[in-house]
Amino acid sequence: MRFPALYQSPTTEVDLGFSGVPQLVPFGNTVMASFFAKSSLSLTLVHLSASLCLGGTPASPQATPVPLNLTLAGQVQVTGSDARSADFNKNYLPVFNKIINDNLSESVVFTNASGFKLDSSKLFLRMQAKETIRVYFLAEGAGYMNTVGFAFTPAGSPTPGSPRVMYPNASVGTGKRTVSAPIRAGDFVEIGKGGNGWQLDFFLIGDAFNLWANEKKRKANDFIWYWNDVEKNSDGTQHVVAFALPNSPYILIGFEDLFGGGDRDYNDALFVVDIGIENVVSLTDDPSTLPN
Repeated sequence: MRFPALYQSPTTEVDLGFSGVPQLVPFGNTVMASFFAKSSLSLTLVHLSASLCLGGTPASPQATPVPLNLTLAGQVQVTGSDARSADFNKNYLPVFNKIINDNLSESVVFTNASGFKLDSSKLFLRMQAKETIRVYFLAEGAGYMNTVGFAFTPAGSPTPGSPRVMYPNASVGTGKRTVSAPIRAGDFVEIGKGGNGWQLDFFLIGDAFNLWANEKKRKANDFIWYWNDVEKNSDGTQHVVAFALPNSPYILIGFEDLFGGGDRDYNDALFVVDIGIENVVSLTDDPSTLPN
């Protein structure tokens, strides 16, 4: 199990010298900030354009290319690079690390897996999240370079939502980031707010980043997808466990990446999803069965 050290990025304040409240308007990968600047003659609308990333600082390098040419949910952001992430690192990351150490130790079979299995019929958003849903990557004990992503399915839709990749290479390391180990504990991706009744599914594609990078391997191997819904898995096996942290907006998800269930330790990709406390409550039938 690899738990890389946290990296706290510095915060830089920039005074643009304009009065009023800026209105941030997403425009592709650019954020348009509009200010009303006072002058002696009139109120002038000033547009400032910058290649900013809402919600953090992009990590470098990003893992590319994205396997199977799937759509990328967004860039991976550096752990602790905004106030929301720093709060998670300080107040919740140690709690989840303890849950992992107590329940999902490397190569130790998680015998209570069935009791924590995600039920696809219950993995719905009760409401649109008040804040953008974030996925914080914590750790992995995999020998593979797995690809991890999600899909939103709107309420009442007869077909699944389109898969989007959060972590093209869900591999962590220490020291300098590399494409082969681009993630650090607490790095996060924002995936949108969803909608009332939308179903949220997660998937892992075994060793996809490694296979996709090598043309010979790409042609010779099947890409095996594992979902939180057992019925979607070609081996008919549970590959996901989940913990909800009471009185918080977070759920912890762990994946097993081997066909047939492997060593069943469910720690080959471990991440926390901030879906809002109301949505967590709606997924919880009996709070007394959850870990303290």
